[in-house]
Amino acid sequence: MTFPSGVIGRVRSWRPRWSVFPTPRLAASVLVLGVLWLVPGTGGRFVAIGGLVAIAAAAGWDFVRLPSMRDLEIDRMAPESLGLGDAAELQYAVRSRWPWTVRARLFDDLPSGLSGALPDEVLEITPRGERGIAVPISGAERGRQALGPIALRATSPL
Repeated sequence: MTFPSGVIGRVRSWRPRWSVFPTPRLAASVLVLGVLWLVPGTGGRFVAIGGLVAIAAAAGWDFVRLPSMRDLEIDRMAPESLGLGDAAELQYAVRSRWPWTVRARLFDDLPSGLSGALPDEVLEITPRGERGIAVPISGAERGRQALGPIALRATSPL
């Protein structure tokens, strides 16, 4: 049996190595509904059950709207060499093949020989679009420095 290559196909081909973590907003919503469960005589249990079903449905929809790893691509362009105290820029290009806007945070493990850091901001990548980021760096130590891995954490409302 083959599944369509759209959203349903992506959900069915989910790989366990892909990690999904709830946001504090989702945890707070579940906590508030859990407290309603404990309020006696106000019908809080029915509200809590209905709310938990609604939150589960919203979280499921949120999960389906998250892009998979193959829908996002990151390129890093770095200078071949950088002298001690010299300034340069690391260029990042984040491309999305996802049909919805992607909100993500970029992480890069820069070596100790480079001074500079990625901005701690959420990037918005347009549907099937590209976003560029320039990070100023400078040489802080002598010697060969290997650039570390790059990671992208996609976020959603829940």
